[in-house]
Amino acid sequence: YSIAFFSLQRFIHCTDDSPDPCIEYELVLRKWCELIPGAEFRCFVKENKLIGISQRDYTQYYDHISKQKEEIRRCIQDFFTEHIQYKFLDEDCEYSLSVQ
Repeated sequence: YSIAFFSLQRFIHCTDDSPDPCIEYELVLRKWCELIPGAEFRCFVKENKLIGISQRDYTQYYDHISKQKEEIRRCIQDFFTEHIQYKFLDEDCEYSLSVQ
């Protein structure tokens, strides 16, 4: 997909009759960094509460995750509390992050 696809055709498959909302888009570029698959996690938020954490690469078993489970959970919870919780209009979301 291209940036144009996401910005120009964002609501193409919506079925309601309301006009497309006026949205100001912002492109944010960051320096590329190599991510370690065993350090990536998917987080699920419902009503501004972190309700689930899963490893992003579910096809592999990473021994260090079970050994460091509580430390990883604490790091993700701290990140959520500081950077995600109550920071967005939508209180339900999912996001990915990498624990280094």
